[in-house]
Amino acid sequence: MQCWDHPQLKAYYRRHFNRLLLQRLEDNIANPKKIDILCAIQMVVRAWTYEVKPETIFNCFRHCKIRSTEEPIVDASEECPLDLKVIEDLELQIQQFHYHNPMDIKNLLNYPEEQVIAYTPNVDDIIEDQLQEWSGLQVEVNNDGADDSQEFPIVSAAEAYKMVEMLERFWMQQDDLGIPFVAASQKMKEGVSMIRTKQLV
Repeated sequence: MQCWDHPQLKAYYRRHFNRLLLQRLEDNIANPKKIDILCAIQMVVRAWTYEVKPETIFNCFRHCKIRSTEEPIVDASEECPLDLKVIEDLELQIQQFHYHNPMDIKNLLNYPEEQVIAYTPNVDDIIEDQLQEWSGLQVEVNNDGADDSQEFPIVSAAEAYKMVEMLERFWMQQDDLGIPFVAASQKMKEGVSMIRTKQLV
């Protein structure tokens, strides 16, 4: 089992996705499940950087035999069981969606069909696949021919500073829960200030 399909990473990613989906449903956003690639990458990065445990990554590398070890190799997911708090959060989120026939959380995160391997490609197969993909690379468009990509407007340093200030005030109003986020907001303000200073030179 590789790190990117480990139940831990999928659980943390799914929790971020469900939170976003619930917010979009509350805001009555059309097609709330549709997210762009940037948003998906950001959620994966948050899960990978701040939530997946270092021992999970170590065990995945050991399980793939990238790092030699004399210890017996066992399934990576068994060595690092899922965090019970994450399971509780996911179950609560599923209840909020009011699904008629929800799938079991553990089965969803470790779906048996994902473990079925049709064939194992060798190096030549991988190179050939990549060459074909690169030679046929093109921009994906909708069936109606419209480009689905989105350009975000440029945010000025002054605007960013005001946003961070507002975010900092929000976390200050959350009592003890907001303490670590207030500190993070202050670091962001410092970073934005440095950028504004450079722009003024």
